[in-house]
Amino acid sequence: AVFCANLKFLKVEVPEAYSDQKAQAILDEVADDEGTNATGVNIIAIMNESWSDLEGFGNIELSESVLAKTKSIDDIYFGYAYASVFGAGTSSSEFEFLTGDSMAFLPSGSIPYQQYILKDTPSLASILKEAGYATKAFHPGDKKSWNRDSAYPLLGFDSFTSREDMTVDIREAHGGYVSDESDFKQLISDFKMRDRSKPLFYFNVTIQSHGGYMDQNYQNTVTVKGHEGEFPMAEQYLTLVKETDEAFYELIEYFKGVDEPVIILMFGDHQPALEEEFYELVYNNGAEVSMAEYLGKFKVPYVIWANYDLDEEIAIGDTSLNYLGQYLLKCAGIETSTYGNYLLDLAETIEAISFPGYFANGKAYSHLETNELTALIEEYRLVQYYALFGESDQKYFE
Repeated sequence: AVFCANLKFLKVEVPEAYSDQKAQAILDEVADDEGTNATGVNIIAIMNESWSDLEGFGNIELSESVLAKTKSIDDIYFGYAYASVFGAGTSSSEFEFLTGDSMAFLPSGSIPYQQYILKDTPSLASILKEAGYATKAFHPGDKKSWNRDSAYPLLGFDSFTSREDMTVDIREAHGGYVSDESDFKQLISDFKMRDRSKPLFYFNVTIQSHGGYMDQNYQNTVTVKGHEGEFPMAEQYLTLVKETDEAFYELIEYFKGVDEPVIILMFGDHQPALEEEFYELVYNNGAEVSMAEYLGKFKVPYVIWANYDLDEEIAIGDTSLNYLGQYLLKCAGIETSTYGNYLLDLAETIEAISFPGYFANGKAYSHLETNELTALIEEYRLVQYYALFGESDQKYFE
């Protein structure tokens, strides 16, 4: 039954006038970046389950801010990125972040880890592995979920551990899910036990704030002012985000004392599935919803911090998950691939792109419209098809 369900997603439409040679010609025009690959910076990327900034829309007031401690960290950079999924679909966000590919060019409802990552596929992990990094993934859930146990090795990860491999005491948050506090303790333990002969790339997908915010045994402490008790799912979710805020603060406190260079990125995979009436408050959209307002449903926060002075001032601004990994490499001083440089060049015009639409020059557009930017979007579609399905030359991807 699963195989039959997957069949409709296996065939991705070939871009108009596609050829491997045309994609190669586009990539041949890309200039190399100025990364050094000599920094040896340890890189930690945390994709935090359902992490969002619902306060940031400015339409609700909470009994206490659930992002205050994170935002108070010295020298932390806080921004927003657009995902392609809402309420669920974690692995789609992983896919965009790790590969630089966009769900905008894949069928609605498709799951890349199950349908398209069937052979060695270039990603942040493979780029960093080529640069001499040890590459490790950790998720405190089921190892087989979203087919991660098969996809991660094909993306270039040396190892992948899950809940069954955890060596620290586990505290559960709600619904039996491992808390971010325990997740981050495992991260620290793994960092201490790492192979010190190589710098480390550590990709951590958390699970604490997974959907289903109906645990009667979990004590909600955050309320929506003026609507106390009206939205129990939202209040449980917001209390979980407060837990993340405290756990992440403690994680940074630990890495402040580490004498080797470490850069940490944390970002959300999607906004949570909560009461519709609560979201009416959060977004406060009128009867006519603009494209920019609609894309607001797909906006998640990200933070970047390092225990050393970053070489360049970070001024990324709003972006999308397909670009975020490339910005992380840039901040760490790591030379990316030709495809990565193509994405960074594209981001100068198309600032953010997700499944429903994109931003250029601060204006939101739907993929259903045709305009002066369509040719650039279609070029990206062509190059991505080459990366995923073409007879690709590795020189463009490492």
